[in-house]
Amino acid sequence: MSPKRVSHSVSRRKPPRSRRRIVATKPSAYALAQAIKEQPKLPLWLTHLWQRASEHRRLGLVLGAGVSFDAKIPLWGVLVSRLAQAAGISDLLSAQHQKERFPETFLAEILYRHHHADYSKSADNPPDRYHEDRVNSAWKQKIRQCLYQDVADKTFEEITKEHTYLKGLASLVCKSGFAVTLNFDDIVDQAVTAHVEGILTAAPDTAIANPEIIYYPKVETRKHAPVIYHINGSLPRDQPRRSSAKVVLTEDAFADVMLSPNSYNAEYVVNQFAVRTFVLLGLSLNDNSLKNILRSSAKRNPANHHFLVLHEKDNEPRSAGVRSDIFDVNLHVYNLITIFLTTAQHKELIDLLNSSSAAQFDELLLAMGAQSTIHRKYYIVGSVASGKSSTVDALRCFTTFEEFSGRVPKEMYQDDTSLTPDEQKIVDDYLFPRLIEKNRNMMRPSSGVRIMDRAFLDLFAFSKNGDKVESNEKLLN
Repeated sequence: MSPKRVSHSVSRRKPPRSRRRIVATKPSAYALAQAIKEQPKLPLWLTHLWQRASEHRRLGLVLGAGVSFDAKIPLWGVLVSRLAQAAGISDLLSAQHQKERFPETFLAEILYRHHHADYSKSADNPPDRYHEDRVNSAWKQKIRQCLYQDVADKTFEEITKEHTYLKGLASLVCKSGFAVTLNFDDIVDQAVTAHVEGILTAAPDTAIANPEIIYYPKVETRKHAPVIYHINGSLPRDQPRRSSAKVVLTEDAFADVMLSPNSYNAEYVVNQFAVRTFVLLGLSLNDNSLKNILRSSAKRNPANHHFLVLHEKDNEPRSAGVRSDIFDVNLHVYNLITIFLTTAQHKELIDLLNSSSAAQFDELLLAMGAQSTIHRKYYIVGSVASGKSSTVDALRCFTTFEEFSGRVPKEMYQDDTSLTPDEQKIVDDYLFPRLIEKNRNMMRPSSGVRIMDRAFLDLFAFSKNGDKVESNEKLLN
């Protein structure tokens, strides 16, 4: 059995001038141009993400606390500090906790234990079967007050004006159709709802529905509705609105997720990670349950890489050495490709992925500093039973073209030496239109990565004499 070989196609002829797009020499006005200069493979990664979103409908988002930070929602560390103040923890005890370098989830568990004890002491009614529900309800209310402390009196329109890329993110959530948020707040939920309502007002017949906000896996969701999965629970800003039954903030809640990797909850998310390409925004991989899911999905589908967008400070960026170390560890351990972007570059990346057409994406990518559009074409070649089809099956996260489309005639399963002229005509009438179809698919002018199984060279690889080679060359031309 001969080994598989992947060949990168090189055309002998120069492409038409309209396709030979090279960016102008003048500097780009886009902030993303600097990121492309520092991360040369960024145009390739962005092209793959655009394909996953627009051609495959297989893009997903994971949203962390950093996404809501620009909306004045605190990061985890600040939230825990506010909860400590609300619980009346002394500065001395807080300093001792910090000296011990407890993780934030452990500190939250300490605060919950204080809350539980204080509530029991202050409760008017003796403990009953609803006591734990009352304790947890009061705990959620305390979290809500600390969470929205800075935006309690602001309208959503005021929040939107201060957030650089919230509207673009809402559009991208609708385009991808599935987002996992680690946050309790409903800022993104409200932005997506407003975006969908704007679309439906302008075009009532558009195939889109209001987002479905879920706190636990659902076997079936509404058709055309983008799904926002609050995996840690949800606490809407408006108190009367429905919140999740529990929020995952404390040490024991995360431990429950880690101790049940095969639970329905985990299985639901792992399956999403296996079939979608996720962009992780606004987080730093401190969530152990998320790392566990990434590790699991990397083993299920090794070809499918996910993308972590790490925030870079404008005036204090990471060094090239630190970036390299982070990139290598995330790639080899979690199958993550790490992209380093400032807030302004976040916005431009989201705008780029929201491009409505391939032509618009190409034009914007060039304007942002890419030296050319991305056209990667690969042909999987090898002898019979060498594993070509299995390789293509494992690369479904890219645009692939399988061996043959449609129902293959039974004559193609016979020994070719036993075919009658009529049977050979049946094979040829089926085969050559399929080769033309595959060739047209690979000739698409838009950017992308495309992979073909059983390339045209097979016409020559299985020929036994010179006359047959000459005949096949004419057919190929």
